[in-house]
Amino acid sequence: MKSRINAVVVSNVGTRPNQEDNFLLGKHICLESEDKKQMEENPQFIFVRENEQENMLCAIADGMGGHAAGEEASRQTIALLDSFYDDFVLQMHNDTNIQHYFDRINETVYRNSLENKALRGMGSTLCASAVTDGEVLFVCAGDSRAYLYDGKLLQVSEDHCEGNRLKKLGILNEEEVRHFPARKALYKYVGYDGIMRAELIRRSISVQSKPCYILLCSDGLTDQVSDMEIEEVLDCGSKSVKEKAVNLIKTAMGKNNTAKDNVTMILMEITRSES
Repeated sequence: MKSRINAVVVSNVGTRPNQEDNFLLGKHICLESEDKKQMEENPQFIFVRENEQENMLCAIADGMGGHAAGEEASRQTIALLDSFYDDFVLQMHNDTNIQHYFDRINETVYRNSLENKALRGMGSTLCASAVTDGEVLFVCAGDSRAYLYDGKLLQVSEDHCEGNRLKKLGILNEEEVRHFPARKALYKYVGYDGIMRAELIRRSISVQSKPCYILLCSDGLTDQVSDMEIEEVLDCGSKSVKEKAVNLIKTAMGKNNTAKDNVTMILMEITRSES
Protein backbone atom coordinates (compact mmCIF):
# COMPACT_ATOMS: atom_id res chain seq x y z
CA MET A 1 0.00 0.00 0.00
CA LYS A 2 1.38 3.39 -1.01
CA SER A 3 0.93 5.90 1.78
CA ARG A 4 1.49 9.59 2.41
CA ILE A 5 2.90 10.81 5.71
CA ASN A 6 2.29 14.28 7.09
CA ALA A 7 4.46 14.64 10.20
CA VAL A 8 4.56 17.45 12.75
CA VAL A 9 7.02 17.99 15.58
CA VAL A 10 6.12 20.25 18.50
CA SER A 11 8.40 21.06 21.41
CA ASN A 12 8.42 23.17 24.57
CA VAL A 13 11.26 23.68 27.05
CA GLY A 14 8.93 23.87 30.05
CA THR A 15 10.38 25.00 33.38
CA ARG A 16 13.79 23.50 32.57
CA PRO A 17 16.64 25.96 31.85
CA ASN A 18 17.59 24.21 28.61
CA GLN A 19 16.11 21.87 26.01
CA GLU A 20 17.58 18.39 26.39
CA ASP A 21 15.18 16.78 23.89
CA ASN A 22 15.97 16.48 20.21
CA PHE A 23 14.22 15.03 17.19
CA LEU A 24 14.53 13.76 13.63
CA LEU A 25 11.67 14.65 11.28
CA GLY A 26 12.89 13.12 8.06
CA LYS A 27 16.37 13.33 6.61
CA HIS A 28 18.57 16.13 8.02
CA ILE A 29 15.65 17.78 9.88
CA CYS A 30 16.54 18.09 13.56
CA LEU A 31 16.55 20.73 16.28
CA GLU A 32 18.58 23.76 15.20
CA SER A 33 20.48 25.89 17.72
CA GLU A 34 18.40 29.00 16.87
CA ASP A 35 15.15 27.12 17.57
CA LYS A 36 16.53 25.77 20.83
CA LYS A 37 17.60 29.26 21.88
CA GLN A 38 14.14 30.65 21.14
CA MET A 39 12.55 27.96 23.33
CA GLU A 40 14.98 28.54 26.19
CA GLU A 41 14.41 32.31 26.12
CA ASN A 42 10.62 31.92 26.25
CA PRO A 43 9.26 28.96 28.28
CA GLN A 44 5.79 29.49 26.78
CA PHE A 45 6.99 29.28 23.18
CA ILE A 46 5.85 26.20 21.24
CA PHE A 47 8.19 25.16 18.45
CA VAL A 48 6.36 23.65 15.45
CA ARG A 49 7.71 22.17 12.23
CA GLU A 50 6.08 20.05 9.52
CA ASN A 51 7.31 17.64 6.87
CA GLU A 52 5.48 15.53 4.28
CA GLN A 53 6.86 12.47 2.46
CA GLU A 54 5.88 9.03 1.20
CA ASN A 55 8.47 7.21 3.33
CA MET A 56 9.95 8.65 6.51
CA LEU A 57 12.20 7.99 9.47
CA CYS A 58 11.35 10.02 12.58
CA ALA A 59 12.72 9.91 16.11
CA ILE A 60 12.61 11.49 19.55
CA ALA A 61 15.64 11.57 21.88
CA ASP A 62 15.48 12.72 25.51
CA GLY A 63 18.92 13.39 26.98
CA MET A 64 20.07 12.68 30.52
CA GLY A 65 23.15 13.21 32.63
CA GLY A 66 22.85 16.88 33.57
CA HIS A 67 22.16 19.99 31.52
CA ALA A 68 25.12 20.03 29.13
CA ALA A 69 25.49 16.25 29.03
CA GLY A 70 21.82 15.53 28.37
CA GLU A 71 21.64 18.12 25.63
CA GLU A 72 24.76 16.73 23.95
CA ALA A 73 23.65 13.10 24.31
CA SER A 74 20.33 13.68 22.53
CA ARG A 75 22.03 15.80 19.86
CA GLN A 76 24.60 13.08 19.15
CA THR A 77 21.95 10.34 19.14
CA ILE A 78 19.87 12.12 16.52
CA ALA A 79 22.90 13.16 14.43
CA LEU A 80 24.17 9.58 14.34
CA LEU A 81 20.74 8.19 13.42
CA ASP A 82 20.48 10.80 10.66
CA SER A 83 23.88 9.71 9.31
CA PHE A 84 22.43 6.20 8.82
CA TYR A 85 19.13 7.51 7.43
CA ASP A 86 19.13 5.95 3.93
CA ASP A 87 20.58 2.61 5.06
CA PHE A 88 18.23 2.48 8.04
CA VAL A 89 15.12 2.88 5.87
CA LEU A 90 16.47 0.50 3.21
CA GLN A 91 17.31 -2.18 5.80
CA MET A 92 14.24 -1.73 8.03
CA HIS A 93 13.15 -5.35 7.43
CA ASN A 94 16.51 -6.73 8.59
CA ASP A 95 16.66 -6.90 12.40
CA THR A 96 20.37 -7.76 12.44
CA ASN A 97 21.33 -4.68 10.45
CA ILE A 98 19.01 -2.38 12.41
CA GLN A 99 20.53 -3.64 15.67
CA HIS A 100 23.99 -3.04 14.18
CA TYR A 101 23.15 0.63 13.48
CA PHE A 102 21.78 0.96 17.01
CA ASP A 103 24.94 -0.60 18.44
CA ARG A 104 27.11 1.90 16.57
CA ILE A 105 25.04 4.82 17.89
CA ASN A 106 25.18 3.45 21.44
CA GLU A 107 28.92 2.75 21.35
CA THR A 108 29.75 6.17 19.87
CA VAL A 109 27.75 8.09 22.48
CA TYR A 110 29.30 6.01 25.27
CA ARG A 111 32.84 6.45 23.92
CA ASN A 112 32.33 10.20 23.56
CA SER A 113 31.14 10.40 27.17
CA LEU A 114 34.47 8.97 28.32
CA GLU A 115 36.53 11.45 26.32
CA ASN A 116 35.05 14.55 27.97
CA LYS A 117 34.86 14.80 31.75
CA ALA A 118 31.92 17.21 31.55
CA LEU A 119 29.93 14.60 29.61
CA ARG A 120 30.61 11.58 31.85
CA GLY A 121 27.47 9.57 32.40
CA MET A 122 25.55 11.14 29.53
CA GLY A 123 22.89 9.12 27.78
CA SER A 124 19.67 9.47 25.87
CA THR A 125 16.43 7.70 25.17
CA LEU A 126 15.63 6.89 21.57
CA CYS A 127 12.19 6.28 20.11
CA ALA A 128 12.24 5.99 16.31
CA SER A 129 9.81 4.88 13.64
CA ALA A 130 10.49 4.09 10.00
CA VAL A 131 7.42 3.99 7.76
CA THR A 132 7.42 2.61 4.21
CA ASP A 133 4.45 1.33 2.16
CA GLY A 134 2.19 0.44 5.07
CA GLU A 135 4.92 -1.12 7.21
CA VAL A 136 6.27 0.44 10.40
CA LEU A 137 9.40 -0.40 12.36
CA PHE A 138 9.77 1.04 15.86
CA VAL A 139 13.20 1.13 17.51
CA CYS A 140 13.09 2.07 21.18
CA ALA A 141 15.35 2.36 24.23
CA GLY A 142 14.33 4.24 27.36
CA ASP A 143 10.99 5.70 28.43
CA SER A 144 10.16 7.83 25.41
CA ARG A 145 7.03 6.24 23.98
CA ALA A 146 5.59 5.13 20.66
CA TYR A 147 1.84 4.93 20.12
CA LEU A 148 -0.38 3.84 17.23
CA TYR A 149 -3.86 5.26 16.78
CA ASP A 150 -6.31 3.70 14.32
CA GLY A 151 -9.62 4.41 16.01
CA LYS A 152 -8.13 3.13 19.28
CA LEU A 153 -4.91 4.16 21.04
CA LEU A 154 -2.23 1.50 21.51
CA GLN A 155 1.07 2.00 23.34
CA VAL A 156 3.48 0.07 21.13
CA SER A 157 6.74 0.53 23.04
CA GLU A 158 7.65 -0.53 26.56
CA ASP A 159 8.95 1.82 29.26
CA HIS A 160 12.49 0.58 29.96
CA CYS A 161 12.59 1.89 33.52
CA GLU A 162 12.81 0.28 36.94
CA GLY A 163 9.27 1.13 37.96
CA ASN A 164 7.75 -0.63 34.97
CA ARG A 165 10.16 -3.58 35.26
CA LEU A 166 9.24 -4.19 38.90
CA LYS A 167 5.54 -3.85 38.11
CA LYS A 168 5.80 -6.45 35.33
CA LEU A 169 7.56 -8.82 37.74
CA GLY A 170 4.73 -8.38 40.23
CA ILE A 171 7.06 -6.93 42.88
CA LEU A 172 5.31 -3.54 42.94
CA ASN A 173 1.73 -2.59 42.13
CA GLU A 174 0.77 0.59 40.27
CA GLU A 175 0.31 2.62 43.44
CA GLU A 176 3.67 1.47 44.84
CA VAL A 177 5.41 2.32 41.56
CA ARG A 178 4.18 5.92 41.81
CA HIS A 179 6.00 6.29 45.15
CA PHE A 180 9.10 4.26 44.26
CA PRO A 181 12.11 6.67 44.27
CA ALA A 182 13.97 4.90 41.44
CA ARG A 183 10.90 4.35 39.22
CA LYS A 184 12.35 6.52 36.42
CA ALA A 185 15.82 4.92 36.41
CA LEU A 186 16.46 3.50 32.92
CA TYR A 187 17.98 0.09 32.19
CA LYS A 188 17.99 0.63 28.42
CA TYR A 189 19.28 3.83 26.82
CA VAL A 190 21.74 5.15 24.26
CA GLY A 191 25.17 5.53 25.84
CA TYR A 192 24.87 2.33 27.86
CA ASP A 193 28.16 0.72 28.94
CA GLY A 194 27.95 -2.71 27.34
CA ILE A 195 25.87 -4.75 24.93
CA MET A 196 22.21 -3.82 24.94
CA ARG A 197 19.47 -4.80 22.52
CA ALA A 198 17.05 -2.16 21.38
CA GLU A 199 13.34 -2.96 21.39
CA LEU A 200 12.33 -3.61 17.77
CA ILE A 201 8.61 -3.72 16.99
CA ARG A 202 6.93 -4.16 13.61
CA ARG A 203 3.39 -3.26 12.67
CA SER A 204 1.37 -3.21 9.46
CA ILE A 205 -0.81 -0.21 8.73
CA SER A 206 -3.96 -0.47 6.64
CA VAL A 207 -5.28 2.99 5.82
CA GLN A 208 -8.91 3.02 4.70
CA SER A 209 -11.15 6.11 4.62
CA LYS A 210 -9.70 7.58 7.81
CA PRO A 211 -6.00 8.29 8.47
CA CYS A 212 -4.06 6.49 11.19
CA TYR A 213 -1.50 8.13 13.47
CA ILE A 214 1.88 7.39 14.99
CA LEU A 215 2.86 9.36 18.07
CA LEU A 216 6.45 9.49 19.35
CA CYS A 217 6.97 11.47 22.55
CA SER A 218 9.30 12.17 25.45
CA ASP A 219 8.08 11.48 28.98
CA GLY A 220 7.42 15.20 29.39
CA LEU A 221 4.17 14.51 27.56
CA THR A 222 3.13 11.20 29.10
CA ASP A 223 3.94 12.29 32.66
CA GLN A 224 1.31 15.03 32.29
CA VAL A 225 -1.18 13.71 29.73
CA SER A 226 -3.06 10.43 30.16
CA ASP A 227 -3.66 7.91 27.39
CA MET A 228 -7.36 8.79 27.54
CA GLU A 229 -6.57 12.47 26.94
CA ILE A 230 -4.25 11.58 24.05
CA GLU A 231 -7.00 9.45 22.49
CA GLU A 232 -9.56 12.24 22.83
CA VAL A 233 -7.30 14.68 20.95
CA LEU A 234 -6.48 12.22 18.17
CA ASP A 235 -10.14 11.26 17.82
CA CYS A 236 -11.13 14.81 16.81
CA GLY A 237 -11.65 14.30 13.07
CA SER A 238 -12.19 17.98 12.25
CA LYS A 239 -8.67 18.99 13.39
CA SER A 240 -5.55 18.93 11.22
CA VAL A 241 -2.53 16.91 12.32
CA LYS A 242 -0.78 20.18 13.27
CA GLU A 243 -3.75 21.29 15.38
CA LYS A 244 -3.85 17.91 17.13
CA ALA A 245 -0.13 18.02 17.92
CA VAL A 246 -0.35 21.57 19.30
CA ASN A 247 -3.42 20.64 21.38
CA LEU A 248 -1.52 17.72 22.91
CA ILE A 249 1.42 19.85 23.97
CA LYS A 250 -0.90 22.56 25.30
CA THR A 251 -2.56 19.90 27.45
CA ALA A 252 0.88 19.05 28.89
CA MET A 253 1.59 22.74 29.47
CA GLY A 254 -1.60 23.09 31.52
CA LYS A 255 -3.23 26.21 32.92
CA ASN A 256 0.11 27.93 33.58
CA ASN A 257 0.97 27.58 29.88
CA THR A 258 4.34 26.08 30.83
CA ALA A 259 5.18 22.39 31.00
CA LYS A 260 6.94 20.94 34.06
CA ASP A 261 9.57 19.24 31.89
CA ASN A 262 10.94 19.40 28.36
CA VAL A 263 8.16 18.14 26.09
CA THR A 264 8.79 16.98 22.53
CA MET A 265 6.52 14.91 20.33
CA ILE A 266 6.13 13.89 16.71
CA LEU A 267 2.67 13.16 15.35
CA MET A 268 2.59 11.35 12.01
CA GLU A 269 -0.66 11.25 10.05
CA ILE A 270 -0.67 8.42 7.51
CA THR A 271 -3.11 8.50 4.60
CA ARG A 272 -3.49 6.53 1.40
CA SER A 273 -1.42 7.99 -1.43
CA GLU A 274 -3.35 9.09 -4.51
CA SER A 275 -0.44 8.26 -6.83
